Amino acid sequence: MLKIYLKGFMMGIADVIPGISGGTLAFILGIYERLIHAITQISLTNIKEAFSFLKNKDFGSLHAMAKTLDSYFLIMLFLGVGTSIILLSQIMSHLYETYTSFVIFFFTGLILGSLNIIYKSIPRHSFFNYMFGLGGFLLGISLLYFNPITQLNPSLWVVFLSGFFAVAALFLPGISGSFILLIMGMYAYILSLLSNFFINSVEIIVFLVGALCGMIVISRIIHYLFSRDKGKTLYALLGFVIGSLSIPISIAKPLVNVGNIVYHVGFLVSGILVVLILLYITNEKKDQ
Repeated sequence: MLKIYLKGFMMGIADVIPGISGGTLAFILGIYERLIHAITQISLTNIKEAFSFLKNKDFGSLHAMAKTLDSYFLIMLFLGVGTSIILLSQIMSHLYETYTSFVIFFFTGLILGSLNIIYKSIPRHSFFNYMFGLGGFLLGISLLYFNPITQLNPSLWVVFLSGFFAVAALFLPGISGSFILLIMGMYAYILSLLSNFFINSVEIIVFLVGALCGMIVISRIIHYLFSRDKGKTLYALLGFVIGSLSIPISIAKPLVNVGNIVYHVGFLVSGILVVLILLYITNEKKDQ
């Protein structure tokens, strides 16, 4: 269980950074399919049954049910995710506010480096799959025309939707939850909430409720799409990720000039190298 917790911690790091996604890291760490399967087991029927066992103090049946549904795996994984998000949110908030363009270029490098991982997981390549990739790209780049305005005092409804869509990163390899928040103009705001956890408890609870609802809904959608045609789904996803990179790049572009372009390229390359090194280390462990 400690290994699962540490894998969750690594996924949490990815969720704080708008670059490599928690879903991509789950792919690299070999727990993606298990994660999807475990979450699709969450249902009102199972929740009611669990509460019934708890109410009747039938802990034996509750334990057996938790093992069958792989609930212990989810609990330890999300404990790791939550720990890293709480610990790193304040650091990332400072870095993003102070070094916006450098952070964005580093994140872009992380995304570019992770795209090859997704590409290699596609079962087959065909003309129709390429067309789905093109469609995803056009959808992603169209987001540039909905350039986000940073939300200073959003409503609880917007906070709920932020949690709902940000959790998609757990199931969509290549897209990080923080990247989605960046597109929505909510990244800085959510980081500020998490860096003052107890003061902003109401907003954080609303965000988590949104994330829970999104987790249940989106996991089922992805499970369905993967079962119908995994290749087309991943191609559309790849295209969307590449196209939507226009958003962070448009934010960083005004801050890049002749004097600092070399540093920005350095951060971009560093992001790519981080993913390649992580992939190399993971593959080395698998071979042992």
